[in-house]
Amino acid sequence: MISETSLGQSLPLEPETRDLIIKKLKMRKMKVDIQKENLDSYFVKSMEASIWKISGEDFLLTDQKLQQVFRMMIRSPEKVQRLEMSFLKNEWRKEVRLKYIIGSIKRMSSLKRLDIDFQEFGGIADASLKNLAAGLKRLSSLHSLSLGIRRRDKITDVGLKSLIQGLKRLNSLRTLSLTFEGNECGEITDKGIKNLSSCLKRLTLLENLVLNFKWCCYITEEGLKGLSEALKKLVSLKSLKLYFSWYECEKISNEGLKHLSECLKELTCLHTITLNFLLYKCEKISDEGVKSILEGMKNLTLLQTIRLKFGFCETITNESLKNCSEFFKNRDSLKDVSLGFPWCEKISNEGVKHLSQGLTSLTGLCSLNLTLPAANHITDEGVRILCESLENLTSLSNINLRFKDTPGKGITPKGLEFLSKSLRILVNLQRIRLYFQWCNAINEKDREKIRNGLKICLQNVKLDIRGC
Repeated sequence: MISETSLGQSLPLEPETRDLIIKKLKMRKMKVDIQKENLDSYFVKSMEASIWKISGEDFLLTDQKLQQVFRMMIRSPEKVQRLEMSFLKNEWRKEVRLKYIIGSIKRMSSLKRLDIDFQEFGGIADASLKNLAAGLKRLSSLHSLSLGIRRRDKITDVGLKSLIQGLKRLNSLRTLSLTFEGNECGEITDKGIKNLSSCLKRLTLLENLVLNFKWCCYITEEGLKGLSEALKKLVSLKSLKLYFSWYECEKISNEGLKHLSECLKELTCLHTITLNFLLYKCEKISDEGVKSILEGMKNLTLLQTIRLKFGFCETITNESLKNCSEFFKNRDSLKDVSLGFPWCEKISNEGVKHLSQGLTSLTGLCSLNLTLPAANHITDEGVRILCESLENLTSLSNINLRFKDTPGKGITPKGLEFLSKSLRILVNLQRIRLYFQWCNAINEKDREKIRNGLKICLQNVKLDIRGC
């Protein structure tokens, strides 16, 4: 467990604070080897011998300071069980930093959890993953691995294959999260997914899996087919999160989503599922593909959390919301629902009406997140219909409604009045987020009015009401 001291705060440690922390740790007889001169000018969130969290900007986390941190850590490498690192923008001496990281990780034989998020670190390439894989091979006790590589890093199928060589040795993994998100990572293709799929089949103990390939637009339904075949083998999965993006892609269609649907039918232990698809001008994805996904989840009786997003798809219509509504019936076990259809211009008030009928069935729902097209597609009438269903969801503690599309006047202050009236009834609400993007008929004065009205009735609720 993380120390109960103020170590959890992401702030540079002042000398007085540092000395106080050390004193408290010694009083609790915790075995912590800390040198005072090593605690200046970088972020350390936890300094227990088994848990380390490190993050920093260029001007704070210098190469010298990073090296000092790892020297402290590997004095007793067998005690380090959890290591979380997050690095922001940095172009200089990146290979030096990777050397510190990988060299130290190799010595942490008792490591149970490893999180590395390079964010916009820059310069992570195929060779870097090869070196990282060499370190992973020695972590036979690892239960959780999270690796995040972002927009500025150039990763191809070669790098992914190298990483997989390290993953194959991690037979004890329960949690795996891989993020290759960004234009430079877009050179990952079906070949890379095929290699990853062959590795996943071996990790039979996996309970939580996150795969984020946003903007890897060379992945087609052939890749989805191979991935789906691998996922079928992971019968212990409790949480599955998949993120994909395509742009004007003719090689992804409803057939690819059907492959995913077939694998979902086998994952009967799932209680959480997230499928996030951004489909820019992908004309071969339609209501049929959405229906396939819903049919795949039909017999997953343990589901508590569902997050589905189909964005920028002009061929998705009100029929998809109708199918969602049918799926929600007799699903009172659902606690968290998130549906997103941003910029799906064929969705209108009729679709909201269908969806509202299904939402009424979710009597145990605690959290609701909806993203719908606004402008001239959904109007005040659609908001009124939605509000009628919300009034029945008395267990709601969190609600997030986003109306976004091209500029228009679909929702007006009258729609805000409907929302204000209905939300006041939900006395268990703790957080409300309302976002009206390009709803030109609503101004800041209107938003302030609903804020004040809700604050009077729901005094402890956290409000976030925005527009642009």
